[in-house]
Amino acid sequence: RWVRNHYWNYFGDVVPGSSNVEDIINNMRYFYNKLKELQMEKNQLTLFYAIEKNTEDNYYHAHFLIDCAEDMLVAEDIVDKLELICDPNSYKEGRIYLKEYDLTYEKGGAIYNSKEKRYFYELLT
Repeated sequence: RWVRNHYWNYFGDVVPGSSNVEDIINNMRYFYNKLKELQMEKNQLTLFYAIEKNTEDNYYHAHFLIDCAEDMLVAEDIVDKLELICDPNSYKEGRIYLKEYDLTYEKGGAIYNSKEKRYFYELLT
């Protein structure tokens, strides 16, 4: 419930190739730690992620929400860090999706990211 009612700055998903649940957990924790390196002060970053099975194969991907101090992160910084755990987007394939969170979207990003039919989820603060 907290995830759905919290204000987030960004939401998105990352689809690494050939990843199992353990790979995604390790990658998302690494991603979080890389984002933390951009902080000016401690405790300015919250990351929620949820792992879901791909629909077209037996691998997994993650949906995520980011809350950070205003102007702490810009989309380009986040994408740069995501490209450490996933192939970058190409003309043929999109592996990284990132968007600024929009409250007028009726909190749809948080509702979608916190669906109950996830294999694993974690809140990192």
